[in-house]
Amino acid sequence: MRFYMEWLNVHGMLIMILLMVPNILYALDKKHSAEGNYHNKAVEVIEQIGRIGSMLLMIVNLPLFTYGYWFNHDEISYKVSTGILTLLYWVVWFFYFKKPSFGKAMALALIPTFLFLLSGILLANIPLVLMALTFCVGHCMITYHNNIQKGFSVALRR
Repeated sequence: MRFYMEWLNVHGMLIMILLMVPNILYALDKKHSAEGNYHNKAVEVIEQIGRIGSMLLMIVNLPLFTYGYWFNHDEISYKVSTGILTLLYWVVWFFYFKKPSFGKAMALALIPTFLFLLSGILLANIPLVLMALTFCVGHCMITYHNNIQKGFSVALRR
């Protein structure tokens, strides 16, 4: 029983399931195309390596590279912060379903990236931190370029 607790992160698995629900609903919606217009093989490979690595490392702890929580209350910080970020992700998805925009699309790219990065830091999971940074580079570039090509305005308000 103790062995699975060392390598399996049940909270991380729950967070991954919750992050996937709105993505699956979006993909099933016939109005939306999951395919973007931005095609850069190198960036797409970087994104996929980061995505799969981050998702896997949110669920599976690698004993040689995962050092546990840094401080006494990091478990609480980890659970509360990932819960809040997941809720925020769902709220942004709710508004994105109603009316897509560049800002919402970028928030939907940045929130899971920040969630992965923060989880890696709080869990002292070095591979997760590296995968989160890899995912950030690829996912944010693809999201940015796809939304620019859709014609969303990126003008900043003053």
